[in-house]
This record gives sequence, structure tokens and C-alpha cells, in this order.
Amino acid sequence: DIKDELRSRHPRATIRLGSFGEFYCSSAVVVALEDIFRAGVSTSFEVLYVPGLCPFFVVAVLTLVIFDAGHKIPDLLHITWQRTSAVIIPITAALIFAQLMRAGVSAKIARPLVTALGRYGWTIVTPIFGALGSFFSGSTTVSNLTFGSIHILAADRLNLNPKKLLAVQTAGATLGNCICLQNIISAKTVVGLDTLESVIIAKTAKAALVFTAIAWVWGIIYVFI
Repeated sequence: DIKDELRSRHPRATIRLGSFGEFYCSSAVVVALEDIFRAGVSTSFEVLYVPGLCPFFVVAVLTLVIFDAGHKIPDLLHITWQRTSAVIIPITAALIFAQLMRAGVSAKIARPLVTALGRYGWTIVTPIFGALGSFFSGSTTVSNLTFGSIHILAADRLNLNPKKLLAVQTAGATLGNCICLQNIISAKTVVGLDTLESVIIAKTAKAALVFTAIAWVWGIIYVFI
């Protein structure tokens, strides 16, 4: 049926990227990266199967035709690029990082850290993981989805309550939005602000550091008492 056709992974063109994995693109425009960092995990994106993508292009083309705006395309593309060029690179990097973490790479990385840090050390870095996830993804929810499996693994190995560790992770993820480059750039783009991102982060980072210190103290008390 049409669903299977849109999600078909064969035939496909494959490119080997060494230790980064194996990239392929199928005839149905399913793109994927397999065996990432030789960790046995993979991630994929079904371009034509995404509900909002094709309708977006259809509506965009119909809008240009109905309003006879075809001659304005160069100007529209130029304006759009001016307003979004500063956002594309950091957002793309953030999405790649988040997707790699969600694909299972995070658990592979975490195992030696859990052993090295121990119970108290892991509890202290838990809000940092949360803030890191929000910093890259711009979302508390995505941060929790990205690093939640790590804390469940750590709780099992360190004999800690997983719910309490996840609560500390959520606190850190909330704080991470203060310094999220993606959020700052997106807000700047929308309102047309010319202030450098570094200036804004310098101000918000102070509040983030204060609340992170509070999260450390609260986390130790909450997890162990």
C-alpha cells in the first residue's frame, strides 16, 4: 500500500562514513545513519512519510499561484535567508545531537561515567545533563527523552531511586532553557533583535548558575534523604 511505499528502504544508495556509520538514502527518500560510532545503533527519517512536509510544499505552491506571487520568489527567499541563516546551523547541530542521543548513543557513553562518578558524583552531574539537553534541543521534554534512559541505567547500577534522579534531571533541563542558543537565536530572529547571542547568554547564565547550585543542594538532599 501507499504507506509501505512511502517508508520503503530499498533500493537505496549507501555511503560509508568510517566510524561515523553508514549513511543511505532510499528511493522513497528515507535517509538513515546506521551503526553510529560503531555502537550498533541507528537512526532514520522518512521524509515523504512526515505528515506536514508534503502538504506544506503543496500549500506554498498554491499560494504563489493563487496570489500571482511567482515573481516575488527571489525577494522572498532573500528575506527568509536573512532572517534564518543565523538559526540554521545551531539548530541543525542541536537536532543532530539530540537524535544521536535518542538513538541510544547516550547509554553507550554513560556506562563508564556511572562507574567513575559513583552515587554522589552522578547525582551532582544529573542536573548538568538536563541543562545540556535543553541547551542543545531547546526543550525540557526532549532533554528528558534524550537523557532519561541514562539516569534509569545509573539508578539501576548505583542502587538509587530512578524517579528521584529523573526529577533532578527535569530541574536541570528547565534551567537549561535559560542558556539555550536555539531559543535565543529563534527569539532574536522573530523580534529582529541585533544584540549578540553572547551578550544575552552572559546575562541569563548568571541566573542559570545560581539555580544550578540550588539544584545540586536540593538534588543531594532529595535523593539521599
